[in-house]
Amino acid sequence: MRAIHGIISTVLLALLHDRPILAQECVENAAKPRSATVIYDSQARGQGAVVFKSGPDGVLHALDAESRAELWTYTPPELDATHRADGLMSDIAVLRFDSNRNGVIETAAGDKVWIYFGLRRGGRYYYALDATDRLRAQLLWKIGPDELPGVGETWSTPTTARVRIGGVTQNGEKIVVILGGGYDEILPAAHRIYMVDAASGALLWYAGGPGGIEVPAAPDLPLTRMLDPISARVAAIDTDGDLFADRLYSADLGGRVWRFDIWNGRGRSQLVTGGVFAMLGETATDARRFFNAPDVALIQRRGNPPYYNLAIGSGDRAHPFDITVHDRFYSLRDRNPFSPLTQGEYDALAPLLDADLSDITDSLGGSAVAAAAPGWAVDLRLNGGWSGEKVLAEAVTVNGVILFPTYRPLLAAACSGENRVYALNVDQGDPVLDMNDDGQITNSDASTPLTQTGIAGEVKLTLPAPNNSAPAQPGEPAPAEPHTACKVGEEALRVCVTTESLLRTFWRRDSTN
Repeated sequence: MRAIHGIISTVLLALLHDRPILAQECVENAAKPRSATVIYDSQARGQGAVVFKSGPDGVLHALDAESRAELWTYTPPELDATHRADGLMSDIAVLRFDSNRNGVIETAAGDKVWIYFGLRRGGRYYYALDATDRLRAQLLWKIGPDELPGVGETWSTPTTARVRIGGVTQNGEKIVVILGGGYDEILPAAHRIYMVDAASGALLWYAGGPGGIEVPAAPDLPLTRMLDPISARVAAIDTDGDLFADRLYSADLGGRVWRFDIWNGRGRSQLVTGGVFAMLGETATDARRFFNAPDVALIQRRGNPPYYNLAIGSGDRAHPFDITVHDRFYSLRDRNPFSPLTQGEYDALAPLLDADLSDITDSLGGSAVAAAAPGWAVDLRLNGGWSGEKVLAEAVTVNGVILFPTYRPLLAAACSGENRVYALNVDQGDPVLDMNDDGQITNSDASTPLTQTGIAGEVKLTLPAPNNSAPAQPGEPAPAEPHTACKVGEEALRVCVTTESLLRTFWRRDSTN
């Protein structure tokens, strides 16, 4: 589930590729550019859609979507000729100020486009650009170690949300950018979560663990268990429909999943409460790392109370050819979806452990996960023994089905690996799609291999457009029903989740009451 707050429409592209220990040829093979598309109206100079793309050349490109002509480029100063090899392999977050919510940027109506990104291996800075003018961009702000205490390499995809903070100066829409501390393999840093003003980049609030450099001030929310870098994006949820974020979920490189409650209107020291929701990677053999945010989906089954399902898989993005860690995929259930917890309640909270979850590895298709269970887990060894299979991209939950890709290294010297896509039922973890096209759904349908090389990104779904075809006349075939499409990069899956029960809906808020 992705949250949309009021006029904010956030596009987060998460084709997660990286390059730490690979040979250069492996880097070029796996380093696929990230992109986001924005549609500008006919009043904009040059008019038409624009594709914003980052990639291994260390440059952010703006391309005309139709002609592919380059409109402008931006190169962060950190990625000069000496450091250009680090590339600009960041995910791009686009904040659209779309006043009438029609999906088109109308500059005459005051609509705006702001772009946010980090540098990943290229440095410890986050950037914001104003791309309202289709033909050029202006720097909004740049923040790094001087503004963000203990920040690491900026891997975390920015998340935009509306949060009302007492006693601080904010932009008029109260829009913040939420950032994870990033990645740091050596120093005791990057175990942080920040909120900064979307317009100015000013630090408004942050949480952090012990150690590191506390400049300019100690954390607003100090957490003794926050000991490992938070490299993934932070998921923000509006639980009550008031257009302000109320809940955050994140995960770290120590195998922890975090939950936070936002108390809108309070000052910095009382703005957020939070703690560890699950601890899933504490031993040397199972030192599981989460480089991705949990996918959050509200699940409501008839006769049972609702819960937030957190779908997340472990895998070391910085060492994709590692075969020593026993990685798993998790489906965790937050049984308290709407009520916030005090900090005292969080401090007393017993985190979920691996042993608390239903292990469905050996019972796919016949598992019995109780409705009241805290969740389930599956070993990533479904095609034999442990072989280094891991999750390196976010999951997505659609109509009760969790879709996620995995990567299994084969031969590091040749940059060889196998990508697969899994489709499992959120309730029991059962296979739900006929992946091998044999007319029945069995354990072998839990996943299907992909043909692409490199490390695959997350599964993207395209919902069908409304079927406006005229009814069939007697003797004529019925109009074809539209179908949902599932793609990983440019590779389309043969089968996809059925979404006929999902309808495209549009709404607008006409007053502030």
